[in-house]
Amino acid sequence: CFNKGGELMKKKNIMVLLVLSCLLLTSCANTQKAQEYKSLQDFQNKKIGVQSGTLYEDHVYKKISDAEVELFTDPNAMLLSLSLGKLDAYVTDESAIGFERKQYPELKLIDEPLAVVPVGIGIGETPRKELLTKQMNDFIANAEKNGTLSELKTYWIENCDEDNNVTDRSNITGENGQIIVAMEGAYVPFSYINGQVSEGYDVDFIYRFCREYGYDLLVNDYSFDGLTTALSAGKCDIGAAGICINRETMA
Repeated sequence: CFNKGGELMKKKNIMVLLVLSCLLLTSCANTQKAQEYKSLQDFQNKKIGVQSGTLYEDHVYKKISDAEVELFTDPNAMLLSLSLGKLDAYVTDESAIGFERKQYPELKLIDEPLAVVPVGIGIGETPRKELLTKQMNDFIANAEKNGTLSELKTYWIENCDEDNNVTDRSNITGENGQIIVAMEGAYVPFSYINGQVSEGYDVDFIYRFCREYGYDLLVNDYSFDGLTTALSAGKCDIGAAGICINRETMA
């Protein structure tokens, strides 16, 4: 999950879509290690991979104070390091486990959750911030009531086929102008590239939002770290990349 903090959080321009468990996975290719690792405390003084720009590093140190955290910008490189024995474990969220196990069937889930985190959509510091914030809050509230959020979770997270699931891009009229959306294009199942187009939970959600309010959209891909800057600097209207929300800064 992308870490959204700072002024945007204090102004409460983040709307909650989901609540996900943050989990620790290790490799059971080494049978001896697989038997050794049963709880979070078994990873004291061990190497744990974390994607940079996320809240995961904080969660690791809260639960495993003596862990040695190694940061990665590319989640695939992190998985490869684990498979090569350069890491003892890595952190992910429950939405990504199925996809990662397709690549590495030997992955073993540690049953004890590292944390439970809310996931949402960010609004950039642009002249349309107040309007978009109100529209997004209204849209999310209605989507929860009418079952749209449940439908999206089932389709993109619980039953996602990353090669065949597609977003409905019809009836995007643009009568109310264009919004710029920042996404991280390598974060299955939230936003990823399939062929030459963006797909995923957040992509589908944003297209539905634009259809409802008459916007066209331009999607720009960023790293997690770059997405933070784009929102704060007003380079995009909306940020959608499985954004993990810090409850303390929302208080």
